[in-house]
Amino acid sequence: MSKIILLENLTEENISEIENALAYSGVVYRVSLKDKAVIIEGDNDALHRAKVALTAQGFIIK
Repeated sequence: MSKIILLENLTEENISEIENALAYSGVVYRVSLKDKAVIIEGDNDALHRAKVALTAQGFIIK
């Protein structure tokens, strides 16, 4: 199941920061720059791990 995290401060320049934040979280994801979103494949636990990793990296979740 896909879950969507909308990020307020997502730009092309900081996609590498998303990759770094989620690298060791075990989360399968893809980034949609057009929608300013990170799409998580998985359950609510994967969504929670992704949210924690992204906010720790300084991203603002809408």
